[in-house]
Amino acid sequence: GPWGKGKDEAAGSEGSAICGISSQYEKSQDSGDDTAMNGAFFKCCSLPSERADQTFELRPTIGPFGDFRTYEYCPEGTWVYGFQQRVESDQGAGSDDTALNAIRLYCRKKDGTGIESISSYDGAWGNWSDSVSCTDPSAPFMFSATFKIEDDQGTADDDTSANGFKSRCWNGKPGSYSNVYVEGKNSGPWGDWKSEAACPEGSAICGITSKYEEYQDSDDDTAMNGAFFKCCSLNSARSDETSELRPTVGPFGTFHAYLYCSESTWAYGFQQRVQPPQGSDDDTALNAIRLYCRKKDGTGIESISSHDGEWGDWGEGVYCSDPTALFMFSATFKIEDDQGISVDDTSANGFKSRCWNGKPGNSSNVYLEGKSTGPSGDWKTETACPEGSAICGISSKFEQSQQSGDDTAMNGAFFKCCSLNSGRSDETSELRPTVGSFGDFHQYIYCPEGTWAYSF
Repeated sequence: GPWGKGKDEAAGSEGSAICGISSQYEKSQDSGDDTAMNGAFFKCCSLPSERADQTFELRPTIGPFGDFRTYEYCPEGTWVYGFQQRVESDQGAGSDDTALNAIRLYCRKKDGTGIESISSYDGAWGNWSDSVSCTDPSAPFMFSATFKIEDDQGTADDDTSANGFKSRCWNGKPGSYSNVYVEGKNSGPWGDWKSEAACPEGSAICGITSKYEEYQDSDDDTAMNGAFFKCCSLNSARSDETSELRPTVGPFGTFHAYLYCSESTWAYGFQQRVQPPQGSDDDTALNAIRLYCRKKDGTGIESISSHDGEWGDWGEGVYCSDPTALFMFSATFKIEDDQGISVDDTSANGFKSRCWNGKPGNSSNVYLEGKSTGPSGDWKTETACPEGSAICGISSKFEQSQQSGDDTAMNGAFFKCCSLNSGRSDETSELRPTVGSFGDFHQYIYCPEGTWAYSF
């Protein structure tokens, strides 16, 4: 506007950028003098921040030359699934060879979206190979690291140090697929594959720091000598958790590890897997729930399930359809009580929830009920997320196969709630530029984790 003068500026600290805004606004004064917006305060977040879900550092055997670069991380909610390597080809007799110069890691979310690449140093010589990646959908992320290293050749011979890199893939748990190596293209001819390092169960590679020897002028160059890697949990808790929902569940089985929607997404729908009545045979009814998560703008859709069950068919998905009530916030199960040792037990038969935008309203009174719910039991006590939050994680309670005994399969689940307007885990400061004197500040709204403001 044409009135006023530019006031004092506030700036974030080095290594950070704007990631949140709280506007100061004067409500309508009716017949009085209106000023509307009086300014805003802003939050700054670290650029780039470490991952909050780190579990371990991989330290495979590497070469002796050079120094480590700064760690670079995949964005929150993504893990490494492939890589390229930059290798200088054999330069011939009498020339200085460097072999491996760099590794570029490729990251993605569990649903295959959000792909981007990271490299802590791109090297100086050689060509980038074609990428290699985890191709088995049951083993989507890399979890190990090993380098082909030429040992120190002494002062009289040419050193190359690292010549190639390879890794293995998994879903966080060991299996036959996790024994297959993903090996970089065009590895150098010198050296041997050294000792491997692997992430702990339930995690995958999410960061890299390359060890690189700078250009030695007329002396012997080795370039990349290897790298260390960070592992991040595939099932980490959300930084914006507010509470745990504990609806009434059945008495059999054990709880599985929590699985979470990606940061800045919440559950908006679900499917349930139900075994139809088996006549005189053993019935199990509800076997699994698969939650569907999305962002507030409807993108970033993915599904999570902490256990997929053993029997029955997946029903059609049911979803929050009212744009004023986007996310699920409650949980209740249809449970058949313990029938004793002489009668067939089914325990959980169905699941339902309600939707809201973080506040009560007419829409939040309508239940979202799973398709093909089993016939036994009654709807039990419901639990609900606190105001301003929605469901973001699930831990299923499941009884493993009892062989010739009575199976009940899924006995229910507990859920985690996450704030719909939470702060960022990587906040560094608050910007307080000069603002007007009228009105009140509104609640902070933040960029999703791993993003920062670049325009307005």
